[in-house]
Amino acid sequence: MDRRGGERLTLNLLPPRERSKPEPTRPTRGDSPEDLELATSIATRLCGLAEPAMRGAALAEILVEMEICLAASVIGVIVRQGRRGGPPFELALGGLEEMLRSERLEYELLSALYRELKTGHLGEAATLLLPGHCHRTILGAPGPRLPGGRELTLGERKSLARAAPRETIDHLLRDPEPMVIRLLLRNPRLVERDVVGLAARRPAQPEVIREIMASSRWLARYPVKHAIVLNPGVPNELALRLLPFMTRKHLSEISRDPALPTVRRQAARRLL
Repeated sequence: MDRRGGERLTLNLLPPRERSKPEPTRPTRGDSPEDLELATSIATRLCGLAEPAMRGAALAEILVEMEICLAASVIGVIVRQGRRGGPPFELALGGLEEMLRSERLEYELLSALYRELKTGHLGEAATLLLPGHCHRTILGAPGPRLPGGRELTLGERKSLARAAPRETIDHLLRDPEPMVIRLLLRNPRLVERDVVGLAARRPAQPEVIREIMASSRWLARYPVKHAIVLNPGVPNELALRLLPFMTRKHLSEISRDPALPTVRRQAARRLL
C-alpha cells in the first residue's frame, strides 16, 4: 500500500540484495563503486522500458522503496553520468526528468532527498528537486500528444518526425529520444534557426549534438557549428573538432568566455 492507501504496483527492477538488505545510512557522495554499480543496474533496467513516462514511473517506484541516503546517491550518479551522455544513463536521466515533471514523488520525500543531496555536496542534482523549480528540463519536454491527450509512442513520433508539419516541429525538437531528432534533422521543413536552437540548448544532450554533427546538411551551416562550440555542456571532444572552422573574431571571444571549459578556451587561444 502507498501513503495514500492505494495499491502499489511492485516493479521488479531492484536486485533482491538492495530490496531486502538496505544499506546503512552513510554520507551521500554518489561516487563510490557501490553507488555506481547500483545506479548502473537501475539505469540499465530503465533503458529496457520503451517510453519516458514508463521510465519516470518505474524510477519513482524504485526510489520510494530505498533508504533516503541511497536514493540520493543514485540520483546523483544518474544526473552526473547522464549529462556526460551515452547509455544507459542518458535515458535514465530522461526518466528522472519525467518523474519530476509529473510530480510522482510526494513533497516530503522530495524535501528529504534535497537535504541529503545538499549534505553530500551534490548541489547540481539537489537543485532539480527544489519545489517550484522552473528549470527541470534535462533532456526535453514530453513528446507531442494526440488531440485526446494521449502521448505519442516512440514509433509514432519517429514516423511524424520524417514529415512533421511546421506546427509540430517545435514539440519534436524537445523530444528526449536521439532517434527522433535524427529523423527530424532530415525533415525538409526544418530551418536553420531550429537546429541552432537545438545545438545551443542547455543542458546539452551529447547524443543530439552527435546527430547534428553527423548531418552534412546542417553541419555545413556556420551558425550551427558556432552554437555547438559556444555550448559549455557539449563534450570537448566534439566542440574541439569545430574550433578550426571558427572565425578569428569568434575564436577570440571563445578564448575569453568564462562559461566555457578551460581546455576549449586554451585551444581557441592557440588557433589565434
